[in-house]
Amino acid sequence: MLKKQKGKCNFCGQHFTPEDIAEIDHIIPTSLGGKDEYKNLQLLRRHCHDSKTVTDGSYNSKETGCSDDNRQLD
Repeated sequence: MLKKQKGKCNFCGQHFTPEDIAEIDHIIPTSLGGKDEYKNLQLLRRHCHDSKTVTDGSYNSKETGCSDDNRQLD
């Protein structure tokens, strides 16, 4: 995903750095009908993922235990 996104966060457009914590996010949340497929996944910086989750309608689903994977860049 990092290569596909040319090293940039799809939310803020900034390049990832080794210090960033990258998280895999569903572009269309699964709680809103998005598929759990590669084409529906993107890599976001942790802060950006939090911001997107609050605005994309999936926030309430997080409270019920729905969660995306966390990954740290090495």
